[in-house]
Amino acid sequence: MLHNNISKLTSLLLFTFTFNKVLGDDAVTTTPANNNNNNNNNPQTTSDDNVVRLTLARQTTTPEAITNTLTQTTTSRIPTSQTAENSADEEVFKILLTMPSDDNYYNGMFGFGGNGNGNNGVQQIELRLDLIQPDVWVMNNASFYDCSYLSEWWDSEASYYGITLVTNSEGEESTEIDLPASITTMEQYTASNCARNGRYAETIPVDQQPQPTDDVFHNGDTRIIPYINLINAMGQINTNNFSFNITNGNLVRIDQFTFVNVNDTNMYVGGLGLAGNPSNSGFLYSLVDQGIIRSPGYSLWFNNQSDWQNALGQLIPGVVNKKYYNGDLVAYDMVQQQGTRYPPDLAGTDSELNELNLPIVSILDLVVENESTGQTMSMKSSDDPLPVLLDSRSFYTYLPLDIIINLAIQMNAYYSSEADRWLVECDVISNSTADLNFQFGGGLQVRIPLTEFITTAVYEGKTLNFEDGQQACFLAMSPTSKTGYNSLGLPFIRRIYLVVDNEGQKIAMANSNNYLQVDRQDLAPEVTRVTTLNQTAVSISLATASSTRTGGSNSSTSMTGSIAQIAFKQIPFATTYSQNSSDSSVIFSFTSVYANSDDGAENLDRIPARLSGAMIRSGSIYLTGVGGGSLTTTTTIPGRGATAASANPSSTRNIGVGSAGEIGGMMRGVFEKDIRIVMGIIGGIVLVVLM
Repeated sequence: MLHNNISKLTSLLLFTFTFNKVLGDDAVTTTPANNNNNNNNNPQTTSDDNVVRLTLARQTTTPEAITNTLTQTTTSRIPTSQTAENSADEEVFKILLTMPSDDNYYNGMFGFGGNGNGNNGVQQIELRLDLIQPDVWVMNNASFYDCSYLSEWWDSEASYYGITLVTNSEGEESTEIDLPASITTMEQYTASNCARNGRYAETIPVDQQPQPTDDVFHNGDTRIIPYINLINAMGQINTNNFSFNITNGNLVRIDQFTFVNVNDTNMYVGGLGLAGNPSNSGFLYSLVDQGIIRSPGYSLWFNNQSDWQNALGQLIPGVVNKKYYNGDLVAYDMVQQQGTRYPPDLAGTDSELNELNLPIVSILDLVVENESTGQTMSMKSSDDPLPVLLDSRSFYTYLPLDIIINLAIQMNAYYSSEADRWLVECDVISNSTADLNFQFGGGLQVRIPLTEFITTAVYEGKTLNFEDGQQACFLAMSPTSKTGYNSLGLPFIRRIYLVVDNEGQKIAMANSNNYLQVDRQDLAPEVTRVTTLNQTAVSISLATASSTRTGGSNSSTSMTGSIAQIAFKQIPFATTYSQNSSDSSVIFSFTSVYANSDDGAENLDRIPARLSGAMIRSGSIYLTGVGGGSLTTTTTIPGRGATAASANPSSTRNIGVGSAGEIGGMMRGVFEKDIRIVMGIIGGIVLVVLM
């Protein structure tokens, strides 16, 4: 019989439940467990009953809920030099990144193999932008089925055997039809993963492949990709030709390129690793070897779109371009990581992980603010710098639980232990003018609308709504205990211009130039010639590139007045942030989070009771208002159609045991007696913050 929890069809082909239930990140198919040894302190409370109100005003109109869609920024009164690429910008060595139609992440197209004559024999495979590991890796054709093929296979079998899925009162899907062993023993049936965007077929036996140019690797050796997150990927070292288009149309080929042919992973798509590593291996180091770039660094720019048809990014190896950012570019020393991710028998992988150069930077403060009034409130419970990893394979943001709770209360979010997510009314957020202001050293502030941190709530195949019919969204944030470390995902990364100097262990950030209009149809036009990567290719792509590796030459890094190369400990145009003693002592700690060690639920005893009473039944959310005691408080809890201006500022409610049985409706504003500060209004609803 098919599994009685969730249908094999759903779990094998779509992994939708696992994806939404687990990370909200790149498609990790193993369930992370909760880390009960979280070192984050509980949010501080105060014995005072001081009331601080922050009005986060509604817009004058009420559009439909915006979930994961960035609004096109107007370009009025912006100089043309800031809105369009010129010929110098277009000729810089850049790689186009686009978003597939079935997920929220950025991929580039790469070719493997081939005989050097055009695209003959080249296997076109999409690789995912991967900032936190050093390898290029692909999914092995011999180990994974294509996801579209598996979908067709299951559709065929379901049709042949007349399989009808039945959903019980708990939302579990099952079928009473017994399938023959000839089906249940097939690899298609037992497959636990599949490949979405291309697979690699080994065309040359390992023992006949050219030897890797890096002595540290040998063809056929087993390689575990050193990931700090919950991604698992293991395979064998392979060497073959490697090719890709740059945005000016040239096809670039690197001969004898070493990569990992993965046969065991919990991902759908391979990776283009960009992390610095002591072995000086990987994509960026190959470009240094060929003289294309001076140092194994890169910069990243994304446009102001997040729908897959229009979203794009540009990976710019070795170069900084002032066109792609606004304001100051501020450089920081990378925060060093320290921790354990793998079991004791893989201590070598842990050692390698701790030696990687990763994009880790410290947040000084995280503030919710109303841009129209200037009112602000910090979400942090201490003044200590908060180190965070920038992870391009994560959509979710992972922060200490006290910050998540403070943000959840600001957004009127409720935790559901069933979905293992925070739920919020979509319109409350999408109709507000609230921003999250990420504050870093050197005065850098990155403001991101709260709408970027919500996503449509789907649970067990059903789009969720609150009992009164209002659409529900997931808060795309979870506590550090889910991963074992703090991180910022794509909602943050695509709002900044990011520069990484792997060799000098520097990272620089600025606000992205979202006024810049780049048409993806103008990038990577039809290829007119094939170029084997050599000194001639250097003259085509970067005429002034240095051809030396570590340390480079003493020649100038400047290419034009606004375009320059990254060199060892030199990020062009950046202002270096002078760290103080507290900054320099910060360590980015991470710890193991093993799959299935428990049910993955958050530490409910640390979540205020009034926030943890969301129950899901048949696609509807009921707020039970778990909690006891009574509290008389002065607050504003208007009806849904009310605006901040029409709210009654002194509505007194007696809230005690059972009063929140009024599921939904006005009683979403119930307060727990251990919550001391009334903080703000989003769309006319008074919310609470723990300090």
